[in-house]
Amino acid sequence: AQPSAVRSFMAGKDVLLTGGTGFLGKVLIERLLRSCPEVGTIYVLIRVSPKTGRGAKERLRDVIESTCFDRLRKMWSDFGRKVVAVEGDVQQRWLGMSDQDLRVVRERVGVVFHCAATVKFNEHLTTALRINVDA
Repeated sequence: AQPSAVRSFMAGKDVLLTGGTGFLGKVLIERLLRSCPEVGTIYVLIRVSPKTGRGAKERLRDVIESTCFDRLRKMWSDFGRKVVAVEGDVQQRWLGMSDQDLRVVRERVGVVFHCAATVKFNEHLTTALRINVDA
């Protein structure tokens, strides 16, 4: 069988994903890796947790260990090597990335998925627009 158009398109492409710790982001990571195993590196923009102070790498480890990836884990035990945490914040200029991370993203990334969002229903409208639309 011939690979799908999406699989062919994603082959070798590096990806930047915002919102990777949320439901939609996790599902997208899992689906990309399972359906497009030739995808390049998936860079996941993750902010330091305002509640716990946990950094991007720690938070990504929690994502990779979640049950969302059980099916993929059975097929490909070291799939996590394709997923890299990038510390940042969608509310900041240049997504709050370090100069080095910004350089890597600019040089390598060919596809961006913006899945970051605020789900607080009482969020100030300006903040919600900045996160959900402008970022």
